[in-house]
Amino acid sequence: MNEKLREIFEQSAKTLDTYAAAHRGKDSVSYHAYIRIARQARVKALEARKIIYLDTMAWKCLADYKQGKRERLTAANVAFALAMEDAVKSKKFVFPIGLTTFFELDSMTDPKTHESLSNFVDELCLGFCFAPFSEVLLDEMQRVLSSKMDIEVDPLEQLVSPVEIVGIPEIEFPPDLFGGDEVAYKKAFYDVVCQLPFSTQLLIAQESPDKKWNNKYQVEELNNNKILHQDEIVNLNTGIFVELKAIVEGCLLELGQHVDAGQIAMLTGMIMLYWKERPTSKSISSMRVLASLHGLFRFDRNRKYHSGDMADFMAAASALPVASAMFTDRKLAIVLQDKSINLKQFTQCDVVHGFEAMAQYLHTSLAV
Repeated sequence: MNEKLREIFEQSAKTLDTYAAAHRGKDSVSYHAYIRIARQARVKALEARKIIYLDTMAWKCLADYKQGKRERLTAANVAFALAMEDAVKSKKFVFPIGLTTFFELDSMTDPKTHESLSNFVDELCLGFCFAPFSEVLLDEMQRVLSSKMDIEVDPLEQLVSPVEIVGIPEIEFPPDLFGGDEVAYKKAFYDVVCQLPFSTQLLIAQESPDKKWNNKYQVEELNNNKILHQDEIVNLNTGIFVELKAIVEGCLLELGQHVDAGQIAMLTGMIMLYWKERPTSKSISSMRVLASLHGLFRFDRNRKYHSGDMADFMAAASALPVASAMFTDRKLAIVLQDKSINLKQFTQCDVVHGFEAMAQYLHTSLAV
């Protein structure tokens, strides 16, 4: 465990007794069931706020503005930064952070940029992040396996505390340390660490010796695979099917489900049929966004993967089912608005690109 993280956890542990008292005698609620209940309670405060996903370039623009690096900023950059200040003051918005954005922010090596982000990031995200992408996909896969695809889960449940952005925190207590009431203390530990701000996560990551995020990850492999199998992708649906099948197989392996290729293909076909018969359904939507984007690239001979595409597609699959708007760059916006995959039919998220358009979107929303 990262030393800074260990230090924070040890400090947090001092309040465990107080929090554990509220959980004693409630063994009927499991630890993982409690996590879902706690998340539902936290997001109730956001029901009146508009959720906006900020791409990394937007966070970088705000960091430069806060540092006074005006020589790097265009008039549109400044207009966006000022509109963001008005948005924060209005308390009408929340700007949660996704896992890929977290990795990209962490990869900014300039200490002043890190410090600047730490100074204002918490007031924008309000302690909310998008759930880890793998967790969302696994949850959707479990609903497929349990024949619950028709149940549309509240998308706000995909908003989690900053400490959960890399997965639900786990801790193993020594046996009998708490008189056999370990579950109460695990819940209490969860309560305590979920109060840590996102800026703490940035600090922990900054001091970590682990390798930083690389936007070129898997790009060459994806393009080589695309060329190798291009003739097999006879239409867009085939491309989406192939990509969805890979997602399904990966999820099943993660869940410890050992099924053969035929069963994987059957499950994939079942999901595709569900989407065809219910084109506006919001169920299993993160999986649908990801498969659609990769399927589009698989089918279109003229599209190649570039640096950052993997992160962009994961960000979109996290944000589109939950957010009211996604502020991104022109390259991703063009893909997301491609009529052949028609993501708009099952998501209500506005895709906004360009700093001038972002500022205008905020001003228009504030006027309502």
